Amino acid sequence: MQERSDYVSIFINASKNKKRQKIIFFITAVLMAAGLIGSTLIGAFASNEAKTASQQMTQPGANNVSQLEKQVKENPQNADLLEKLAKAYYRENQLDKSIKSYKKALELEPASAELRTSYAITLFDANEYKKAVDQMEKEIKQNPGNNTAHFYLGEFYAYGLKDYSSAIDELNTFVKNSKAEDENVKHAKQIIKELDKKE
Repeated sequence: MQERSDYVSIFINASKNKKRQKIIFFITAVLMAAGLIGSTLIGAFASNEAKTASQQMTQPGANNVSQLEKQVKENPQNADLLEKLAKAYYRENQLDKSIKSYKKALELEPASAELRTSYAITLFDANEYKKAVDQMEKEIKQNPGNNTAHFYLGEFYAYGLKDYSSAIDELNTFVKNSKAEDENVKHAKQIIKELDKKE
């Protein structure tokens, strides 16, 4: 499983390229949220594996939408299938359908950090900034140890709602709770400095 810092780095490096950012947001959510459930993350994820995962996520037909739609129709209470369908819709840039599928999956698995994070990121990409913020705030309430959720919430506040004060608070929380002075912490500190100038 990839280290949390690697997940955040994937998002950071693409933050200025909107089309690429959408892909990176999705990949980050898929890979990162699984690690958010536990208090620790194990192992390392090599750059070759990250590249392979990225290619698999973005390849047309990696998950056939029509097949998944059929499977979901036959098993409407299957959260895993709904999540796969939501990801497939996301890859096809059908954000409205992706959001609906994530919402249904989350209704079935309301404690899932992975689903909630993916749902929030998709809402953000669909310019539903307030809803994205609401989902990450709910995630933090459900999983107080989910430090990366503070990073996402800070990003959503800053680049969605333009609420720089709240963004700074969340990013400061992320920095304070991070166990190492890695590139992600340095990046969060840089964002905080930039946002300080805007206040």
